Amino acid sequence: MVFGWLGRHVGVRWVHRLMWLTQAKFVVSVAIVVFHQEQVLFLRHSYRPRYPWGLPTGWVRPSETPEEAALREVAEEAAICLERVDWVASQRPTAHHLQLTYRGEVSTALAVGPSGDGEILEGRWLSLGDWPDGLLPSQVALIEAASTARNRMGGIHRQPVSGERCQSPKD
Repeated sequence: MVFGWLGRHVGVRWVHRLMWLTQAKFVVSVAIVVFHQEQVLFLRHSYRPRYPWGLPTGWVRPSETPEEAALREVAEEAAICLERVDWVASQRPTAHHLQLTYRGEVSTALAVGPSGDGEILEGRWLSLGDWPDGLLPSQVALIEAASTARNRMGGIHRQPVSGERCQSPKD
């Protein structure tokens, strides 16, 4: 209401500046649970010595939607091209960090090796509940939420949406 009144009296440009100064700012990241039948893709990250194993994750860039970021991160980190992802959950790991979790499905469990940039050391497809030692603890709940959503939807695995090797991940 206040911003509407200001916009009419001082102009939209000033209202946008005032909104920027007075509103909370967040960084936004994505985590992607990639399923192949009853298995989940886990990646060993080079930059997390305490908990090296986890899901494909990354930051949303200003020029992309969260869904585009999820597709890009899986392509960059695992060289797997997903056609689509489905939203699972949102959480705030810290006061200024919003994380969006998505799930995707592949028809073939492609081997995942080290990424070209050194961020990912290896990948493994493991059965649900068969977590690797050193899994980031907060990701267990994300995997369980994605599995529950998958089962509630009748199983996205009945309609595989992708499973192709990416030739060249998008930047």
